[in-house]
Amino acid sequence: MPHFTFPVLKQAIRIYSTGGDFMSFLRNNTNQGSKAVKRDLDKLQAFLDTGVPAFSIWTQGNGKLPFLSFSAAPGEGVCPGAGDCLDFCYSFKAWRTFTPFARQLQNTILLDTQSGRDHITRQLDLQLAKRKYRGRVADIRLYVDGDFRSRDEIRFWFDAIESRPVKVYGYSKSLNLFRNLWVEGEHVPTNYKLNLSSGGKYDHLHDFLLGTGAPWVRGRFVAVPIVHKGILDLTRADRRVMINWAKGEFGATSKNVVCPGRCGDCTKFGHICGLDKFDDYNVLISVH
Repeated sequence: MPHFTFPVLKQAIRIYSTGGDFMSFLRNNTNQGSKAVKRDLDKLQAFLDTGVPAFSIWTQGNGKLPFLSFSAAPGEGVCPGAGDCLDFCYSFKAWRTFTPFARQLQNTILLDTQSGRDHITRQLDLQLAKRKYRGRVADIRLYVDGDFRSRDEIRFWFDAIESRPVKVYGYSKSLNLFRNLWVEGEHVPTNYKLNLSSGGKYDHLHDFLLGTGAPWVRGRFVAVPIVHKGILDLTRADRRVMINWAKGEFGATSKNVVCPGRCGDCTKFGHICGLDKFDDYNVLISVH
């Protein structure tokens, strides 16, 4: 059989989310003839046995995403706001090798305990101490994969980022949790920006959250359902189709911009998804 399949990894996430024996499932349903898969399974087991992270928690930037970033596991049971996005989630495509999956699952498990969260913040401080971040505010993308699972998890992140020299942005479909934050008057740090991601159970809360005028709500981040193509492969015609769709969806006077696919390159001011200047824009992506 292949080394692993996406359905097997997705099922392992579901088993984890219900407290089942996901490690036995993984060992029984992946090809142990692959040295790389066996190595990562052994590393994941060592992490479960000791509590010591076996994979990198934070990821350094690359050409497409030049920011320090954190990912958790995506999928049913761990993305509580997920809806139609489960059918087209790009995060699953990152599982071309077993390692990203193992790292994301490790990070999800770390978030379950105080000791695990301590590992996350210690590793963040080690990253921020590197020469490239000294003397400046570091951009961080929170949850490249996965999403906030609870109010407590949001509170952990807000406490962690408020006291550090960082600017943090991200996308979430767990918008019921953020609605509750607003209604109950919870403090949100000034260095966090939320993009309202489409394709989830709580898309109906977009208008409510935009209507609050909260400075931490940047705007919509919308997967346009009529264009199915990689972001970097979009033509001018594709982009016109996406803009026209958005004007039909959000109004003729709505402000819409198509994501160029490389974070940080979209404007001369920086990346739209983290800037106050673009609070009233809908950022559009293709379903890819």
